[in-house]
Amino acid sequence: MPIEQQARTVREAVGVFNRPEDLQDAIDELLSSGFHRAELSLLATEQAVEEKLGHRYEKVSALADDPTVPRSSGHQHAHHDS
Repeated sequence: MPIEQQARTVREAVGVFNRPEDLQDAIDELLSSGFHRAELSLLATEQAVEEKLGHRYEKVSALADDPTVPRSSGHQHAHHDS
């Protein structure tokens, strides 16, 4: 008995931005085109982040044990009556 496989479409976009405004415009366009914010990622050197954002980033693992970091569940539950 043959195993049926469903075709899966993978959408991917890659860009290089020299200005923060151009990056934000691209993010806005991707979100309005159906991408979810959780699907977006940013690659940059530590130096570029510090230069562009004005501060150093911290690794998530370092923030995990910091009690001053805001916490969020990341999702909300909706209750529906039947």
